[in-house]
Amino acid sequence: MTPPKVFVRPLTVTVFRKEAVVLNCRVIGGGGGVETIGTAVITWYRDNISIPENDTTAVVTHGGMTSQLNISSAEKSEHFDCIAKNVAGPSTRVGCKVTVVDRGFSKLCEEERTDGLSWTQTVAGMTARQPCPRGFIGEASRSCVETPEGRGTWQPPNMMGCVTKAFVDVKEMLEQMDDGIGANDRDVAAKMLESATNVTEELPPGDINVAINLMRAVISVEKADVNTSVAIVRTVNNLLMSRNADSWARVQKVKPQKGVVIMRVVEKAGLLFAAQVTPGSNDSLELDNLGTRCFVTVHFSLVSSIDVIICMLCYIHVNIVSTKRS
Repeated sequence: MTPPKVFVRPLTVTVFRKEAVVLNCRVIGGGGGVETIGTAVITWYRDNISIPENDTTAVVTHGGMTSQLNISSAEKSEHFDCIAKNVAGPSTRVGCKVTVVDRGFSKLCEEERTDGLSWTQTVAGMTARQPCPRGFIGEASRSCVETPEGRGTWQPPNMMGCVTKAFVDVKEMLEQMDDGIGANDRDVAAKMLESATNVTEELPPGDINVAINLMRAVISVEKADVNTSVAIVRTVNNLLMSRNADSWARVQKVKPQKGVVIMRVVEKAGLLFAAQVTPGSNDSLELDNLGTRCFVTVHFSLVSSIDVIICMLCYIHVNIVSTKRS
């Protein structure tokens, strides 16, 4: 048995003073129950202090796989957390920041729906957070900034934290790499990436971000198996397909350095591949995405010394537009 997982909606909310607030906590793992979810017990916290059952300002009700916190009249800004605990231990604490403002307050971004998410009104200078839309796992964010006129205006949503279910295992492996990774794990990770990115539909920005981070971790070694290097190069080729152009544009807005990172990944993969080539051989890896705006050629040649030539010709909406590296 493992600790349960909790999901809270909303993650941030701004209300006028004396307005009601409803927060929902959903538990994943375990069976049914009223005040327990399987063997998991749910507890709500207000500013790090557990909310007692007799609290009349914040009423907790449990049912099925969810728990609800009802605040009938919000008087001040507070932070509420939900935790579920079973015999394996507590879940990660997940909470909601409730911001209270007076009526007439003008520095607000109004409620708006975009990218499959409903963004509640938010005070200028703050960042709203929401669980990712259906089909994605993770958290999205959106900043509200103050205009010269003293009002609030939304910035584009940051969806980099939202990954598809296919990339969940890839993301978990990336997190495990913080503790080190062996040669076998590198090979597995590289093949997972090649497979996960070899799709016919556009990869969302979050998936591209995870793929680049994992490639950088896999390739940041002195030696690598030939198959690992080839899988990394093929993954780069998959990421640079023209169908991913719109997602690359969104990645570029949030993390413009990713274009440079992916170029360095291919260069390092080529060097690691060349180090494994038998002297006197002449091996090539040709990847031509016909009908797209990207052409990637990686040529490896080792005669008396290592000679590595890496060329990438790409036209895509990032800062490596029409880049040639050799």
